[in-house]
Amino acid sequence: ELALIDPLTRLANQSFAKEQIQQYLLEMMRHDIKVGLALFKIDNLAAVAERQGSEASEQLQKIAAQTLKCNCRPLDMVARLDNGLFLGLFRNVTTNHLHAACEKLRLLFAKSYYMLGDSLIRGTFSAGGACLKREDTYEIAYQRCLGQLAEVETQGGNRTSIEIRFVAV
Repeated sequence: ELALIDPLTRLANQSFAKEQIQQYLLEMMRHDIKVGLALFKIDNLAAVAERQGSEASEQLQKIAAQTLKCNCRPLDMVARLDNGLFLGLFRNVTTNHLHAACEKLRLLFAKSYYMLGDSLIRGTFSAGGACLKREDTYEIAYQRCLGQLAEVETQGGNRTSIEIRFVAV
């Protein structure tokens, strides 16, 4: 368990997430399932840590983890990849469903808060995602989502961007 679970949030860690994505990619080759991948990054987490300390930063990440975990379907998976960076793996979704799921999670996190002494601590997410393609690898899918996330961050954060694939007719 220690090798697969993030100690701070008790979510899956990056190793487990990578393994699951590779399993889903194999499953996509055998069956016609659609899988969405999304990255969620807490906006301005470093500023929270600087202003209110590392305890505030850790608590905000725990709230983010609980928001993601408690508001995803049982067949979805969430993991903490890094400081303030989370991954969501969503089964049986289209691009529109993935966007709706990310928006729901983003809005729920924005409504969450906790009290640290007299300070109200709250945060927002930026989210970037894409539906997996059969020819994807973990690294390729991750980079596509990272590109969407970077686009959102240049717009100021607290938004969702999902890659849209156009199919030639």
